[in-house]
Amino acid sequence: MSEVLENIEERWNTHAKSYDERHHGHLSAEDATRWESTLKTHLGQDQSIEVLDVGTGTGFLILKAAALGYKCTGVDISEGMMTIAKQHAVEKGLAIDFRKGAVEQLPFPDDCKDVIMNRSVMWTLLQPEVALKEWQRVLKSGGALLCFCSIGEGKVGNNHYSQEIEDMLPLKSGTKEMFVSAFEEAGLTEVEGILLEGIKDKHGDKDWYVIKGRKM
Repeated sequence: MSEVLENIEERWNTHAKSYDERHHGHLSAEDATRWESTLKTHLGQDQSIEVLDVGTGTGFLILKAAALGYKCTGVDISEGMMTIAKQHAVEKGLAIDFRKGAVEQLPFPDDCKDVIMNRSVMWTLLQPEVALKEWQRVLKSGGALLCFCSIGEGKVGNNHYSQEIEDMLPLKSGTKEMFVSAFEEAGLTEVEGILLEGIKDKHGDKDWYVIKGRKM
């Protein structure tokens, strides 16, 4: 497993710049506004909460949350990805705490975050049950888990990794029902899959959902 994680880390280090250009460089002002509104809706009005973005990448979600005034931390296995996220944060004058770590082994104590979120991470998990258990460890009791997932008929994660690694991903091409079931099996409560109206992926062939649950 450690060798697989090393391969994944190296992949994202190598392709961080091109990834960032695809996901930040081509986002329209209208789509950016929709994402910000979506985050505000699901994070809530209390800006004093502690928000953790796992698999933060080049900062798509965490930069928007910080700009809305929330206290934000991002964690990622790839230093290359986070270097770009840090650059974006500096350019925007945002104070974000970035930490290096795998999503299955977070560098945080128990019960310390009010919300954990991620975008396009669920399908990449080698062991979803392990990751979900770890996220609940870090969440405070009653805290929310928000997983933003693009779902549809198009190919998910095509050519991200070697075929050997992609064959190891149980939630690749996952449906809303699969993601909801993973939450429920992990013991999260109030689980629901919510369609994000008006938001499409960059190819326009998949819908975005937030899979939402709470720690008991």
